[in-house]
Amino acid sequence: MVKRTLPIADLAIIAGLLVCARGPAAAARISATEQLGGQVPEVAAVPAPATERIAGGVVTVYAYPPTYPQDWSSPRGMLGSMLSTEFKKQVYSPKTGFISDFKEAGQVAFNYKSAVGHVEAHVKCALPDGGVYDVWTGMVGRKMMSADIDVLYNKQLGMGSMFYPFVDGYLANGEENIWRLVNYVNPAGAIPRYWEQEVDPQACGRIKEMVEFYSGFHYKPGTTLAQLQSLPPEKIFYFDITKDPYATYLARRAKRGNPPVGGVCASYGVALLKAAGKYDYSIDEHFRLNIQVSERLIGGIPDETGKIRKVELSDLLFGDLGGSWTYPGYKNRLFDSYDPEHIWRFIGEIGDCSWGGPSCTPAAAEWYNRNKSRVAYGVQRAEELRPYARSGNGIPSSFRMEGIHVK
Repeated sequence: MVKRTLPIADLAIIAGLLVCARGPAAAARISATEQLGGQVPEVAAVPAPATERIAGGVVTVYAYPPTYPQDWSSPRGMLGSMLSTEFKKQVYSPKTGFISDFKEAGQVAFNYKSAVGHVEAHVKCALPDGGVYDVWTGMVGRKMMSADIDVLYNKQLGMGSMFYPFVDGYLANGEENIWRLVNYVNPAGAIPRYWEQEVDPQACGRIKEMVEFYSGFHYKPGTTLAQLQSLPPEKIFYFDITKDPYATYLARRAKRGNPPVGGVCASYGVALLKAAGKYDYSIDEHFRLNIQVSERLIGGIPDETGKIRKVELSDLLFGDLGGSWTYPGYKNRLFDSYDPEHIWRFIGEIGDCSWGGPSCTPAAAEWYNRNKSRVAYGVQRAEELRPYARSGNGIPSSFRMEGIHVK
């Protein structure tokens, strides 16, 4: 039998999909000066004036599922469905341009397709000094093809890439997040959902401090993989499911050494809720994706003979190896990560419980019944986003999102 192999470009595509949404401006994230002919326009996001005063405020975490259903029944199914989505994304689409809060230009496709879903957030709240903190933020990463090729083609980590600490994590702050929400498409009709949490001024200050901490890891367009890899670990914001961005931030803040910091889009969104001080850890099991992954699928670790195991991606896609997540006689490693689709689904289930909808599950009903005095179903519409977008009129009037408001 002829062994099938994948082109390097296809290996890189798959690597960029394994944990969280690749930044939609991955290939277009160039400096504003370069993209706009030497002229840098005003920053697109419109912050609240320094003199504005509001009472309280909210942190709103948005989530949406993969554009197309993902098959998690086996490594082959998962990789195949993600690769199928990526190929569908190659169809040309006009794009919405934006300028980030870092004054860097990028684009989001009008028919934005997400392979694994995404989580992002908007924070608008009163600070202890009476000022207003207003930011759109989300974590993205792994936009460097050279890093993906190194992990899957050179190191041959196989499903070990699900646990790998990529060095190119960064915050996407600004209207980029808005256009992902607005341009997101889903053939099944799914729309983004949100969890809107009330916060007091002290919580607002904590959230601002954490966002600014992680914004400090921003690196300029044109930074190479070698340059990022040459940094000391404490200077890197790892794109890594094994790290909790809230816990590692607290450790740094408490000056308990310099532990590596990192996360992925979903864990960063949840970290904002944790920083608000009202996070209910009982919902963790509903927000997370758990898979036992056999060490037979993981490269870069000793195999049964003591040699370093190498796992070719083609064996996972086309061979028997990709048929199961677990194998008798091999230890398993737990893939345990906050997941955009799980967050999106549980928000919808709670929302349905609030009005007797069909998706109200027993778990969601139990949570809602304990908290219904402080939970309300709601809808966000286009006019609420337009003030924050440079081309706000480009947001169609029909645009809407559903979610819950939590006191």
